Amino acid sequence: MYEVCKLSNETGNVALDLATLRRRDLEGLWMIGLLRKGVRQGLTVMDLYKSLDCDKSVNVGDKLEKNWEMEVSSPHNTFHCNFRSLQPVVLSNLIKLFSRDNADKHTDLMYIYGSILIVLTILVVFLFHHANFGQSVVGMRIRIACSTLVYRKLTRLSQQSLGQATAGQVVNLLSNDVNRFDLVTQALHHLWIMPFQVALVSYFIWEEVGISFLAGVLTMAIFSLPGQGYLGKLTGQLRLKIANKTDYRVKLMNEIISGIHVIKMYAWEKPFEKVIKNARKTEIDDITRTSYLRGLYTSCMVFIERATLCLTVICFVLLGNVITADIVFSLAQFYNILQSAMAIYYPMAISYGAEALISIKRLEEFLVLEEKQESCVKGHNKKEVELVKLCASWVPKNNVLEDINLHIPPNSLVAIVGPVGSGKSSLLQVLLGELPPSAGKVYLGGEVSYASQEAWLFAASVRSNILFGQPYNRTLYDKVVQVCALQKDFQQFPEETRPSSGNGAYR
Repeated sequence: MYEVCKLSNETGNVALDLATLRRRDLEGLWMIGLLRKGVRQGLTVMDLYKSLDCDKSVNVGDKLEKNWEMEVSSPHNTFHCNFRSLQPVVLSNLIKLFSRDNADKHTDLMYIYGSILIVLTILVVFLFHHANFGQSVVGMRIRIACSTLVYRKLTRLSQQSLGQATAGQVVNLLSNDVNRFDLVTQALHHLWIMPFQVALVSYFIWEEVGISFLAGVLTMAIFSLPGQGYLGKLTGQLRLKIANKTDYRVKLMNEIISGIHVIKMYAWEKPFEKVIKNARKTEIDDITRTSYLRGLYTSCMVFIERATLCLTVICFVLLGNVITADIVFSLAQFYNILQSAMAIYYPMAISYGAEALISIKRLEEFLVLEEKQESCVKGHNKKEVELVKLCASWVPKNNVLEDINLHIPPNSLVAIVGPVGSGKSSLLQVLLGELPPSAGKVYLGGEVSYASQEAWLFAASVRSNILFGQPYNRTLYDKVVQVCALQKDFQQFPEETRPSSGNGAYR
């Protein structure tokens, strides 16, 4: 993650290499100019930093795809934890100096301990921020790589797999599931950091209050570890239910929108409204349960620290000891650290980890779908089409085309006719390489253009739909309009050939 990546200044965006970013990140200065300009005159896209080469989707996607293919076929800085654990020790010694009768004689030691406390605080801030930044970069790269892998897989799916992968599932994968990786990397390291930090802090508490430390530490452990672990497991289960119900709801909405003309014609609005309402209600119910669980372990973050501190002090006093300011303040700091490790970051790691595992499982189910085979269409020296004893099927052992022999010479117009389900479209799919033949050979010479019987439009002007990304040529454009018999339709538009074909205004 710490390799050096250099950028070029191609489109006017600010270029920055990773080495410079790392240096300025420690100082926190790289955002000052951006914030100042945003306050004074607002930001535009050109003011933002360009993506680093090592963060671009093509690079991280290639790495993940390579490792995924290997899977199918066959730490960051934590010094801030240790530094933070030392802060209460220094604070305790500093308070002890003020508690003595001859405090004036220890002025030099007070300055030394005070300076050490300030330095430790600054180090904790810098290192904690630096580690979080690195973890965020890792999460971002995982998210981008998984999104790229999903997109690439989508372009290689077979016709049968396309029927299994609904639009709602793909949208949910790219909008919800991959975002879990941004969250899990923030807290996942605390699963292995916590035991070391708890052991170190417990030792320091034992030095302060002796055996009384068990009252607070064990109480926090009982509340945090098994309880929060169980809540995290429940959160993961609810996350899977929510994801499946979201897939169903999005799929249902896409189907209803596609057939809205029929629904309106037969006045079926009310029945379909109830179907959507029920689907959304069940999804909201699970989301509400998840919110209650999160509220429960969030509330634990508030009262566990105070409860354990109170129990420790009570136990310490009942054992015949005298409570002093240095003990109370140092205990408060120690339990604050324990709370962060056991009651905040550990539950977050469990919860986000469970959700990330569910997302990984859903991504794996999508990525193992069957891909279309490599095209078996062979080139031909002449511009002609030839099929030799062709057999093909969408489902194994159920041929749609069987023993087909066909020869189409150059410069000929051929129409294939037949009843519904006779295999006309399947024959075209074979020529396009979308349907792999189970037997026989396919020879195809020249270039191929294909116009599907299912018409579709993208949200832009009619002219843009006709040009389809090609440069505007008036002569060719008029010829296409004439051949398609669109002049009469254009005459009915307020702005002849430039009305929008989508839901937006005319363009």
